[in-house]
Amino acid sequence: MTDKDHLPYFNIFLTEPAEAAHDWPDFGDVMTRQLQGVTFGRKMTGITSKIEEIWRRKTLAYINPETGLLRRPETSYCQSAEDPGDQALTLYALVTDYADNPGSELKSAVVKMCAGMEKIRDDTLGSDFNGFALKGFMAAVRYAGVEDALKTAAHIADNIMNKDSLYNCRGQ
Repeated sequence: MTDKDHLPYFNIFLTEPAEAAHDWPDFGDVMTRQLQGVTFGRKMTGITSKIEEIWRRKTLAYINPETGLLRRPETSYCQSAEDPGDQALTLYALVTDYADNPGSELKSAVVKMCAGMEKIRDDTLGSDFNGFALKGFMAAVRYAGVEDALKTAAHIADNIMNKDSLYNCRGQ
């Protein structure tokens, strides 16, 4: 479910009549996961969704050329921000899209996003960034050949397995 500008809604209410409302996850969470979903759907069915290219263009347009990070715009329902969770989900979606649709624009966005996420890595350790980001960095190495992403993934994995109190395997 999208608005007239093709931005998906985060909130859907099963009221009578049904209602939809935008919220801050619409940009880097919902839309990028939807982009990834239509990419997988096309791969499985051979059918290209009309919205796929729109979501790709919109996602790339939200990437800040200076930082390489997805920047949510200021709206009546969210503040402009470069949220760590948005970065992790967007990176994974862009790598998925790139793996099936190699192109210089997608590759450039993946490389820049990995570099931008590396810069914010230590500020986000212990947050929701970790698991989602680890998956995206490893996909960037495997499918887009972004070798620098492996160092960042190793650092995050070390934090998760050896320092984070939730996952600490050594019981420290």
